[in-house]
Amino acid sequence: MAQRELTRLEFEGINPYKVYELYKHYRPYVPVECQSEPMYAEPSPEQMAKVKVEKVDRKEFRASLKKKKYNNTMEQLETVVFGEFGEGQA
Repeated sequence: MAQRELTRLEFEGINPYKVYELYKHYRPYVPVECQSEPMYAEPSPEQMAKVKVEKVDRKEFRASLKKKKYNNTMEQLETVVFGEFGEGQA
């Protein structure tokens, strides 16, 4: 009875970014005799494309976040420096 209710799950592999990191950053430090293991294999072109897209997206997100943070900080700084004096008031 339990066998009928069990479903087989397919393993899709590890995260493409992790595959890239294992190959690029860790493989050089792994002993030569272990570098040929599948864990340290070169990422496929599809995985590399995903990693590149993710890196670009992350870079754009961080740049926009930094810009927002800088703008908010400048507004707060101007308020502290100039107080309630606005433009045209002296």
